[in-house]
Amino acid sequence: MRINLMIEGQEGVTWEQWLALAHAAEDANLEGLFRS
Repeated sequence: MRINLMIEGQEGVTWEQWLALAHAAEDANLEGLFRS
């Protein structure tokens, strides 16, 4: 099963939060991280 994460960019995500999300996605072996 492939799992991706999509984040709503208009919700005010900061660059630091994006970095934390990217690291968490990699640590969880997710297939991808996307912004809508």
